[in-house]
Amino acid sequence: MSSILLVGLMTFINVAARAFQQLNVMHSKYAWLFPASLAMAVCEVVKLGVIVIEVSAENWWTLAGVICIMGAAGAAGSSVSMVIHQKLRGHPAIDNSLSKG
Repeated sequence: MSSILLVGLMTFINVAARAFQQLNVMHSKYAWLFPASLAMAVCEVVKLGVIVIEVSAENWWTLAGVICIMGAAGAAGSSVSMVIHQKLRGHPAIDNSLSKG
Protein backbone atom coordinates (compact mmCIF):
# COMPACT_ATOMS: atom_id res chain seq x y z
CA MET A 1 0.00 0.00 0.00
CA SER A 2 1.29 3.43 -0.86
CA SER A 3 2.43 5.46 2.13
CA ILE A 4 0.08 8.31 1.19
CA LEU A 5 -2.91 5.96 1.05
CA LEU A 6 -1.92 4.44 4.38
CA VAL A 7 -1.79 7.90 5.96
CA GLY A 8 -5.20 8.68 4.45
CA LEU A 9 -6.68 5.45 5.80
CA MET A 10 -5.21 6.02 9.26
CA THR A 11 -6.53 9.59 9.28
CA PHE A 12 -10.00 8.39 8.26
CA ILE A 13 -10.08 5.80 11.04
CA ASN A 14 -8.53 8.16 13.60
CA VAL A 15 -10.96 11.01 12.97
CA ALA A 16 -13.91 8.60 12.88
CA ALA A 17 -12.78 7.19 16.24
CA ARG A 18 -12.37 10.71 17.67
CA ALA A 19 -15.82 11.77 16.51
CA PHE A 20 -17.30 8.53 17.83
CA GLN A 21 -15.50 9.07 21.13
CA GLN A 22 -16.94 12.57 21.44
CA LEU A 23 -20.44 11.23 20.80
CA ASN A 24 -19.88 8.44 23.34
CA VAL A 25 -18.87 10.96 25.99
CA MET A 26 -21.88 13.16 25.20
CA HIS A 27 -24.24 10.19 25.57
CA SER A 28 -22.44 8.42 28.48
CA LYS A 29 -21.54 5.29 26.50
CA TYR A 30 -18.77 4.13 28.85
CA ALA A 31 -18.32 0.71 27.26
CA TRP A 32 -17.12 2.26 24.00
CA LEU A 33 -14.53 4.59 25.52
CA PHE A 34 -11.60 2.16 25.67
CA PRO A 35 -12.00 0.64 22.18
CA ALA A 36 -12.27 4.10 20.61
CA SER A 37 -9.22 5.34 22.54
CA LEU A 38 -7.23 2.28 21.50
CA ALA A 39 -8.14 2.80 17.84
CA MET A 40 -7.04 6.44 18.07
CA ALA A 41 -3.69 5.49 19.61
CA VAL A 42 -2.91 2.86 16.97
CA CYS A 43 -3.79 5.24 14.14
CA GLU A 44 -1.67 8.06 15.57
CA VAL A 45 1.41 5.86 15.92
CA VAL A 46 1.11 4.36 12.42
CA LYS A 47 0.29 7.68 10.77
CA LEU A 48 3.08 9.66 12.40
CA GLY A 49 5.58 6.86 11.78
CA VAL A 50 4.77 6.76 8.07
CA ILE A 51 4.95 10.55 7.75
CA VAL A 52 8.29 10.80 9.55
CA ILE A 53 9.95 7.82 7.86
CA GLU A 54 8.61 7.88 4.31
CA VAL A 55 6.73 10.99 3.31
CA SER A 56 9.00 13.68 4.76
CA ALA A 57 11.99 12.12 2.96
CA GLU A 58 10.40 12.60 -0.48
CA ASN A 59 9.54 16.24 -1.29
CA TRP A 60 7.26 19.15 -0.40
CA TRP A 61 4.66 18.28 -3.05
CA THR A 62 4.23 14.83 -1.55
CA LEU A 63 3.78 16.39 1.87
CA ALA A 64 1.17 18.80 0.45
CA GLY A 65 -0.65 15.81 -1.07
CA VAL A 66 -0.60 14.06 2.30
CA ILE A 67 -2.12 17.13 3.96
CA CYS A 68 -4.95 17.19 1.39
CA ILE A 69 -5.56 13.45 1.79
CA MET A 70 -5.62 13.80 5.58
CA GLY A 71 -8.13 16.66 5.39
CA ALA A 72 -10.48 14.77 3.09
CA ALA A 73 -10.14 11.55 5.08
CA GLY A 74 -10.84 13.44 8.31
CA ALA A 75 -14.07 14.92 6.96
CA ALA A 76 -15.17 11.52 5.66
CA GLY A 77 -14.30 9.86 8.97
CA SER A 78 -16.38 12.34 10.96
CA SER A 79 -19.35 11.88 8.62
CA VAL A 80 -19.23 8.09 8.80
CA SER A 81 -18.88 8.20 12.58
CA MET A 82 -21.97 10.38 12.90
CA VAL A 83 -24.02 8.01 10.74
CA ILE A 84 -22.88 4.94 12.70
CA HIS A 85 -23.58 6.60 16.03
CA GLN A 86 -27.05 7.69 14.92
CA LYS A 87 -27.86 4.15 13.80
CA LEU A 88 -26.61 2.70 17.10
CA ARG A 89 -28.81 5.15 18.99
CA GLY A 90 -31.84 4.27 16.86
CA HIS A 91 -32.07 7.56 14.97
CA PRO A 92 -32.83 6.56 11.37
CA ALA A 93 -33.21 10.06 9.96
CA ILE A 94 -30.11 12.10 9.26
CA ASP A 95 -30.56 15.87 9.31
CA ASN A 96 -28.49 17.35 6.49
CA SER A 97 -29.72 20.91 6.86
CA LEU A 98 -27.33 23.63 7.95
CA SER A 99 -29.91 25.52 9.95
CA LYS A 100 -32.88 24.57 12.04
CA GLY A 101 -35.80 26.71 11.31
